Amino acid sequence: MSEKYAVVDLETTGPNPQRDKIIQIGIVLIDNGKITDQFAQDINPECMLPIHIANLTGITDKQLKSAPLFEEVAPLIYALIQDRIFIAHNINFDYQFLKYHFAQAKIDFDENGIDTVELTQILYPTLESYRLEDIAKVFELDHSNSHQADSDAYATAALYLKLTEKANQLPKYLLGQLSDLSAELSYQTGAFFQMAYLRSEQSQQPFITVNGLLLKKIAVNKIIHKDKPLILEQVLHHFEMEKRLIQAEMIDYLNEKKPLPSFIEAPSGIGKTFAYLFGILNRIKKGQRLVVSTETKLLQSQLVEEELPKIEATFGIRGTLLKSKQNYLDLTALKKNLKMATGKRTSIYQMGVLVWLLETETGDLDELNNLDLMHAFFESVRYSRHSSTNQFGEYDFYHRITERVRHSTVLITNHAYLLECLKQDPEIFSNDILLVDEAHQWLKAIEQIQEIKINITGLVKQLEQEAFEKDNELQFRIIDTLKVTFDELMTTETTYFDEEWFIENGSLVESLTIYLNDLLSVGTEYIDDIEKTLDYFKPNQLQKVKWIAEANPFTIAENRLDVSKVNQWLAVFSELIFISATLSFNQGTDFFPKLLGISQYEFMKFDSTIYRNQQLWVAEDGPDILNLSTKEYSRYICQVIYDLISLKRPILLLFTSHELLKQTYYHLENQLKNTIFAQGITGSNSRILKRFRYADEAILLATSSFWEGVDFPEFEKSILVITRLPFEQPENPFVKRMTLVQEQLFKNAFYDYTLPMATLKLRQAFGRNLRHQKQKSAIVMLDKRLITKGYGKRIINNLPKDLTIEQTNLEKIPSQITAFFKES
Repeated sequence: MSEKYAVVDLETTGPNPQRDKIIQIGIVLIDNGKITDQFAQDINPECMLPIHIANLTGITDKQLKSAPLFEEVAPLIYALIQDRIFIAHNINFDYQFLKYHFAQAKIDFDENGIDTVELTQILYPTLESYRLEDIAKVFELDHSNSHQADSDAYATAALYLKLTEKANQLPKYLLGQLSDLSAELSYQTGAFFQMAYLRSEQSQQPFITVNGLLLKKIAVNKIIHKDKPLILEQVLHHFEMEKRLIQAEMIDYLNEKKPLPSFIEAPSGIGKTFAYLFGILNRIKKGQRLVVSTETKLLQSQLVEEELPKIEATFGIRGTLLKSKQNYLDLTALKKNLKMATGKRTSIYQMGVLVWLLETETGDLDELNNLDLMHAFFESVRYSRHSSTNQFGEYDFYHRITERVRHSTVLITNHAYLLECLKQDPEIFSNDILLVDEAHQWLKAIEQIQEIKINITGLVKQLEQEAFEKDNELQFRIIDTLKVTFDELMTTETTYFDEEWFIENGSLVESLTIYLNDLLSVGTEYIDDIEKTLDYFKPNQLQKVKWIAEANPFTIAENRLDVSKVNQWLAVFSELIFISATLSFNQGTDFFPKLLGISQYEFMKFDSTIYRNQQLWVAEDGPDILNLSTKEYSRYICQVIYDLISLKRPILLLFTSHELLKQTYYHLENQLKNTIFAQGITGSNSRILKRFRYADEAILLATSSFWEGVDFPEFEKSILVITRLPFEQPENPFVKRMTLVQEQLFKNAFYDYTLPMATLKLRQAFGRNLRHQKQKSAIVMLDKRLITKGYGKRIINNLPKDLTIEQTNLEKIPSQITAFFKES
């Protein structure tokens, strides 16, 4: 196969070769591993450019008007790429587009081809994005004009050379495996690995072959425990960190053991993560562990990637990320999977994982940032709850992590998994210290672990199959009668089975109870499921909320939100510390302790002056959003953004409705040249987060998890737009269940629970763009209820005291933000 290449990129009027036209082509030639020539040409499409294409590419109708038609330059283009291997980033698009238009010009085009997207996914499986512009930033490739054909072609050529260099560094044994698995790749992409195999020479490398798989050799780091307490100033100097007064105060507070559960409110931007790690580890006893539980993956990653290395070096201790078994690659299952017939996507994942094995020390599948971990391949090679066979001994990833946990002083986990571990065996944490970070999410985690679901559709199918296998006529009759009752249940117009529903449907519940008991009397293997269902339909269980979780398959769920059970589990810890940026309300300290069922506690609040770098504008001339349709409000939000983009700053928009977010995104995308990201639309949360952080003057539309747990320390000056006060939806199952707790704990559910929770979420949002003293953050509030409703005063009274709040007309806000950013 020739090693002369033509790297091609096209810009077109749309995605369909038969309907759309080529407007620009870029070609870069590679010979003997070097770029030897370049070609670029505008092409007249004989039509007006769609607005979104003009915005995306920067190409204009005027620019193309004097350009030649494709058939006029087709012979020249063909002469350049003839007898060369055709390379493109997403080859299916460029190759098929060019092939069709060559055919229209009476040229037969049928060269071999290689796709750099597939090669990059295989050779760099941990990248967060495989878009060319994102890859170019990671590898520092020359790519000055994204979505211009010449620049895209040159960046793709540089990427191909980078991929070739990476392949040349791989062991010959692995290249042989990759070559064997490459038959399903697009066009002749698989030949890339065959050629790399032929070029390769056997060499000594830092890898080890275990049971047919190449793995990274793990260096054993000797842990040297430092017995003497460390001096904060010396540690900060060693890591070139600035001393912060509040951080030092927090360390002093945590240097002493807490006999009672301790609640700490500490704002963003004071370095609280390092503070609690340093403060507690400086006095932790030998044989004792610090268990840090968080809600978001972002904070877990920050702890593992940024804080733990400092702490390990400082104290000579080991820290480990504690996750469920299913997060890890099962090498035994992978070995089996590699022998199975595959499709293209599975082949790419198999090959990418084999390359990743040379790089990973943990086998944690979350390291594969942008791959579809829900794909059947990953489902088959991850550890399951019942995985027991281990053909790799001490090299097995889950074995490694289990051993590491046994010898660790710091364990980092998430709320849900910690509660799952406590539910199974609380004693594994006996005498450890528990620190719950992002503690405002602890109650929701408790609620989720106590949820019980019953799949009625699945249960009926299992009972029918059992009756068929037993040939039990009586069981068949009972099931037929039961199905009629279940059908009646499935057609109910309710969402929640409340006390009123039980009264109105007493005969239905009675029939259901009789038939389920009849099944128990004739004998069945599904005793537990039937007894769960019987218990579910017992009336007058006021401590539980019962609802329809799913219509197909018909699934019912219940939850009672019992914090007392969890508090019994927590008793195994020697200390309990809850920390968050938002825990108090109306100067009171009992809000969260009361919700968690904790009557005796300490409460410590650390204030910060960082909010002097932030200012809030409320658009007092904004519309009454409660009387606007989603479409009307979307248009208003877009008008706000049009006014703010002139400031040339990153803009984060926070929504409470995904439907409103979606309508706003599609409207903005068609009208603006700015880079726009949208949660749930333009990629995974982690992907759009990284892309937004490093894009210029980008706009991010987000909801749910982006109100907290993410931050943007890279932005010197940025704008946060809040579209609506974050009240929880009354129909949300969690809110419904919380109503039960509210009625027991509070006099007024709205003022004593709903309003405080919305305020705390709002305060969390304010911390997204304010992470250190050098940042400035402008907030625009579009929901004027903050200043027009009586409860708005309560919210304002609970916002940071150093935060300046301006009430003004929308048209004045951009100039006032400009002045604010200019202030020293």
